Amino acid sequence: MNLWHRIKEQKHMTSSDRKLSAYLLHHPDTIHGLSSRELARRSGVSAASVIRFCHRLGYESYQEFKVALLVALESQHTVSPLKPSTTTYGLMQQVAELSRQVIEKTQATISYQQMDRAVEYILKASQVDLYGRGMNRQLLEMEKYHFVRIGIQASQEEFRNARFSQALNADASHVALMISHRGHTPEYLHIAHELKRKGIPLILLCGMKDSPLAELADILFEIDIGSYFEEMSTIVFKMSAGYVLDTLFAIALAKKGNQLQEKLTAFENLAHYLDH
Repeated sequence: MNLWHRIKEQKHMTSSDRKLSAYLLHHPDTIHGLSSRELARRSGVSAASVIRFCHRLGYESYQEFKVALLVALESQHTVSPLKPSTTTYGLMQQVAELSRQVIEKTQATISYQQMDRAVEYILKASQVDLYGRGMNRQLLEMEKYHFVRIGIQASQEEFRNARFSQALNADASHVALMISHRGHTPEYLHIAHELKRKGIPLILLCGMKDSPLAELADILFEIDIGSYFEEMSTIVFKMSAGYVLDTLFAIALAKKGNQLQEKLTAFENLAHYLDH
């Protein structure tokens, strides 16, 4: 959800939170130059209240919150589709700009606590079960390769019956990572209910936060489904989902730290041996 919408739709706000929300929603153009103290003064609250407000929204500092707020403000304007261009260079620049905007929009919907919780599930699990079809399966195949390289057991099945078996045979030591465009696929809903019954955490990347599947997820990453034009929507989704998956892997890699060096060296030595 866009950060502006999250601020507007907050429930159980304190008096200070209501004052801050009201100021931000009515004066969005002033945010860029505001320090936390100045925001507090204009809103009629204490500086400490500003920091607590940021924390409740999932940000570690006011500066992190402010950057996310500015990105969210920019993303409220319609992202321009690719425009006809007479040069290959022009098209390359347009795709690069589209990628930047998609990643910034995706980043603005995710808190660092979400990422940390998801990675904690992954690192504690005996196995990560991956669920995706078509393009999503291809994205998860690369994630599976990344996980296995750093010693995280991961499994993905290609066919529907095999995916059902994967869910039926999983136990509570597993964690599930699933990608769904709109969160209404009957197959995924059946699998998610089975995971829920077994107490297996579900990390979901989905383009529809209000979908039936999203309601079953333990952690939801809202993915940009591409409100640009139909021909580019799958590319937009891939950019957005790819950013989330790459970030999950990067955090897992960082948390494993030095213990990985021996495994990575052995992996590279084996790969080198098999190539000859």
